[in-house]
Amino acid sequence: MERSCMLVLLALATVLAFAAGCTSSAPGSNVMPQQTTQVPGPAATATETAQATAVATDVGTPPSASPTAPLRALVLEAADLPDGYSLIYEGEMLPGAEDCPDGEFCYLEGYSVSMVTGDAENSTLVDQTISRYSGHATEETLDAVLADQFPEIMAADIIALKAPPLGDASAAYRFRFPSTGDAVEGYLVIFGKGEVHEMIMVIGTGAGENLALDLAKKAASKIT
Repeated sequence: MERSCMLVLLALATVLAFAAGCTSSAPGSNVMPQQTTQVPGPAATATETAQATAVATDVGTPPSASPTAPLRALVLEAADLPDGYSLIYEGEMLPGAEDCPDGEFCYLEGYSVSMVTGDAENSTLVDQTISRYSGHATEETLDAVLADQFPEIMAADIIALKAPPLGDASAAYRFRFPSTGDAVEGYLVIFGKGEVHEMIMVIGTGAGENLALDLAKKAASKIT
């Protein structure tokens, strides 16, 4: 690699994770859900899956009542992560739509946190975004939220994984960003309960599907 992993992670954190509290976490006021394309699991090739959306599960019929707790109360704590992680960013995302037209799917508010572990040669970033939208979580809204908040991930080499049964709907990805050059691999789990939509993203040398799923389960357990 021409650059150290830490430099790549910091650049990606600046573009993606830190942006979650500043720019891309302030989605367009009106976000229209997109149709979900069902694709095979990890056996699919990178070419086939680069343009695919996640294999999602819709497990809440009818949808759950929307959680009323402040979004800050849903944040993963240090005890939820493996030893060695340090907080690098935490804060409210930019305000959402003040007026949401009837029938529109609008971003309302959000909160994000980013944590990192390791050194210049061995680094892992964990990013959690918690957003409240005007509609209940479904397979279609998961696609819309991910495309709205992290379009870079949707444009990366992406493989849909088996989604965990979390909340009302969930999806999971493995991705490689960017698709060429000094790429960083990562895992992302997105799920929703009621109007709350969450994303857990793990990037770097220590990234793994099990870690992403474990953190997503812990995050989901905080939504009541």
